[in-house]
Parts: sequence; C-alpha cells; structure tokens
Amino acid sequence: MAYTAPHSRMLHREPRLNEALCLITHPGSRFDGTGPVTLAGIASAELAMPNEGDLVRRLVTDAMTARGLVPNVAFSLESMQAIKDMVRRGLACAILPHSAVAEDIQAGALVIRPIVEPPLMRTLFLIRPTVTEPNAATA
Repeated sequence: MAYTAPHSRMLHREPRLNEALCLITHPGSRFDGTGPVTLAGIASAELAMPNEGDLVRRLVTDAMTARGLVPNVAFSLESMQAIKDMVRRGLACAILPHSAVAEDIQAGALVIRPIVEPPLMRTLFLIRPTVTEPNAATA
C-alpha cells in the first residue's frame, strides 16, 4: 500500500482510498468556519506542513503554484503530532486529510474546513507486481 507509485508496466496500481485534504485550524482563528474555503482564500494562512518530500506538501505546493500562489509554510515538521500541536496552540493552520485529525475534530480541539477550487485529494494504492500467476506475496 502506498500513496505514490510510478506508472510502470511492471506494477499494477489499484486505487483503494481517496482522501480529501482539508484546512485544519483552531477554534476562534480567522479561518474558523463551517463552509468550504478556496486555496486562494487560505494563501495568506501561516501553515504547519510536513517536510518538502511529503505527498501532502507536494499536492498543496503544486496546486498553489498552478494558480500563481505560494504556500506560506511557517513550520516544516516531520511529526504529525507536532503539526497538530502547532495548530491547537493557534500558531498555524494545516492542510491535512480528515483521518489525521478526526479525534481532535470530534473533541472540538480543531476545526476542519473542506478545500474547494480546487479540491485536493490523495489516493492510497494497492501496488503489486504485474504477474501472470499469483504467488504467496501477491495472493
């Protein structure tokens, strides 16, 4: 299972899960709300984001760059817990999938808003070698 896999004749990629990326903020922030938000609308938000090699970071950067925007990454962090802590403290917002913050949202510690124009998605793939006969590794 992987979020990224090259297109190849040697690999079969089967999409298994699509996750929308959302704006995550703390209650009471200027980005707090219930409706969707556009990428242009959050371009000024100070973001806590995963490091540059991370898929979520690349998706956000590519989508913003395509619209002439530059993400305002205030904190580049490896730890998901550290990203959520920065947002909980009101030091930044984040762009993450709902699954990464579901418990915090339910507890009221964080606020989630869908991103539109464009919606951002990541896909989890089941990846296996292209073989003619199943074996113990692929069955």
